[in-house]
Amino acid sequence: MIFRTGFRLSKWYLDCVDENGSLVIIYIAKLRWEMFSVSYSEILEYHASAGLRSRASFGACQQPNLSDNMLNWSSPSLGIDATWRRQADPVSQTLLSSPDAEIVWDCHFPAARGSVQFAQGHHINGFGYVEQLSMSIKPWHLPINELRWGRYYDGVDAIVWIDWQGPTTASWLFYNGKPAKSAVIDDNSVALADGGPTITFQDKQVIREGTPLTGILSQYPLLRTLLPKRMYDTYECKWLSRGQMTYQDTIQRQGWAIHEVVKWR
Repeated sequence: MIFRTGFRLSKWYLDCVDENGSLVIIYIAKLRWEMFSVSYSEILEYHASAGLRSRASFGACQQPNLSDNMLNWSSPSLGIDATWRRQADPVSQTLLSSPDAEIVWDCHFPAARGSVQFAQGHHINGFGYVEQLSMSIKPWHLPINELRWGRYYDGVDAIVWIDWQGPTTASWLFYNGKPAKSAVIDDNSVALADGGPTITFQDKQVIREGTPLTGILSQYPLLRTLLPKRMYDTYECKWLSRGQMTYQDTIQRQGWAIHEVVKWR
């Protein structure tokens, strides 16, 4: 089918990490751009002992089923059946708005209990997270040079952050579903202002590093001729870390943090 509706991207991100640090990340995306319609789903499965295993499915894919405090998603082609149960109130934020471009971020489950069953027979049960990004601006037109994003959950406290650096500088941070005034965010910690807690990233493990579009470009090589160099030169590094929450110099709890930096060269 041919679409002539400009640029429109919907991208879901879902994750679940168990107490041993076994992790699954799921991306589900649908792109419409002029004559192109591309849908794909991708699974990143990480175990400290075995490393990263990834697989993707291109073409029509089922969208997540969100109902009240539960989300279900399954993919026979990828051999997965997963469920998330919400543990914290949802958050929604318009990150960018102009007459001809918009980015809307819906954090459906800032904190969740996740259960992921694989067709091979193994499973991951633990803390999870679900968000959806909807955008009508082409990614290579984003007015930023660096993006830092992450989420932390320890069973009690949930923190989610987005940080933009470049021509446009902006930060958003939500602590248990409520916006925080400000924070200092880098690749090793997130420190809330006004005496709030600090999350320090320990035992950082690289989940994936490189150009995130490699898989899509291999399936749709024509896209490379259409995309500007800034897009396929994008650098991404994604980590799984043991997050340690400190408040007023006292260690409170530990949880898992999944965080990343994206740089447009």
